[in-house]
Amino acid sequence: VPNGVDLELFDPSKYDQSEIKQLRDSFGASKLAVFSGSLQDLDIIIDSATQVVKAVRNAKYVIIGDNRDPSRSKDVWEEKVKRKGLSQYFEFLGKKPREEIPKYLMCADICLDSFPDEPYYAAAHPVKLLEYGACEKPVVATRVSETEKIVKHGIFGLLASPGNTSEFAQHVITLLNSQELREKMGKDFANYIRANFGWNKIAVDLQKILEN
Repeated sequence: VPNGVDLELFDPSKYDQSEIKQLRDSFGASKLAVFSGSLQDLDIIIDSATQVVKAVRNAKYVIIGDNRDPSRSKDVWEEKVKRKGLSQYFEFLGKKPREEIPKYLMCADICLDSFPDEPYYAAAHPVKLLEYGACEKPVVATRVSETEKIVKHGIFGLLASPGNTSEFAQHVITLLNSQELREKMGKDFANYIRANFGWNKIAVDLQKILEN
């Protein structure tokens, strides 16, 4: 039984698009890549950003979340960004109340995930991917088993091998440079998530399992 997503909360039609535009404009960039969740491992996102910002004019990364582990905290990742001379291209917002997350996702051109190739992460079923999809956003992520089951490569987003920063960067560049591709993938992803991962459907599926 997989995780599910609150399709009411993460429903773009329920939000004032002028407010979303105002929030998006506040980031001061024309292309936005958004990550939302626990900051477990942002290495591939940060390491690939050097290629991305050279290829895509006026791109910016918005990072939402933190980590209880001091070695993976927001401050640690911000320091890495600073060391690489990328501070102007990143904005770390820290933790946000859950009800505020959808409006940040709706600002995005693309959304990101970055699990490394480790058993713990490979088996994880990331709720963030379901939230991205419900908000009609295509995804660039790493090709680990559970992620690959949700984000079908070339259909709902683009997947890179974990640790392959050049491949990850190229996928980000490809999507940021193609509004048509982003919109098609985002719509298709949303339809898939809404059909398969709403909590009502998950509850019905669980009930059937328990009854059997």
